Parts: sequence; structure tokens; C-alpha cells
Amino acid sequence: ERDTPESLGAWLKGQDPAFTGLTGDFATIQAAARTLGIGIEAPTKDANGNVVSMHGAQVIVFSPKTDEGYLLYGESTTVEDYTKDLPKIVKGENP
Repeated sequence: ERDTPESLGAWLKGQDPAFTGLTGDFATIQAAARTLGIGIEAPTKDANGNVVSMHGAQVIVFSPKTDEGYLLYGESTTVEDYTKDLPKIVKGENP
């Protein structure tokens, strides 16, 4: 509810203008996340009526050169992990 296409686009541009974001209705997002092994809960509202959403900090990496899989990085992933893996992924190699 809070992360509209406009707000998501603005946030992503602040991270890197090359990033692409995907969004949709909650049921679609939840179903897609579950296919990747990620659980998400429906947003709620706090006492002031503000939308509160709880989600993990996973990063999902898809290679642009293969559709054979993806990598799921968890909260403990380090900069060194990304630095080692991402150049290989971009080339379509397995890290």
C-alpha cells in the first residue's frame, strides 16, 4: 500500500538509476516471493493509521545471461561476498 510504483521508482533511482523494480497487488507479490522461498506478511496499520510492512533484507540476484536460477543473499551477506560473486553473475557464470 505504501510502496506505490512512484515511490518505489524514486527510491530505486536513489540507489542506482539502472535498477528495475517490480510491484503489484499483495497476493501476487506474496505468491512470487514464496516461489523463491521468501515469506512476507500483509501490511498492517499502526495506531496513527500509518501503513507498516515487515519484510526481510534478502537480496535476490538473477543473471542477465541465464534463466537457470538465482542467488538469494541473506542478512549476513558481506560486501566481500557481493564483490566476489556479482562480476561472475553478470558474465553468466556460477559464483
